[in-house]
Amino acid sequence: MEPGSGNVFADLGLTDAGEHLIKAGLVVKMMRFSGFANTIEDTFGYHKIVVALSETIRLMDEIDVVIEKHGGCPGAFSTGVKRSLPA
Repeated sequence: MEPGSGNVFADLGLTDAGEHLIKAGLVVKMMRFSGFANTIEDTFGYHKIVVALSETIRLMDEIDVVIEKHGGCPGAFSTGVKRSLPA
């Protein structure tokens, strides 16, 4: 067994390991403050939620850039083909 670096995310080879460590620390503090965290599994579960939300926000920002690049909303979704709604 080898000693860890002090950052489990770096030890796992994750990109942005420092950012993950900071977020995990904040999550632990929030969970302790709220009385939610009882186990390390609780902490990792909550951290996964934070990571998922961060990734969702990042993807939404990317989508916004693409939509603007193609004429904004609703123009970015226009194909020039008129469609009628089913009756």
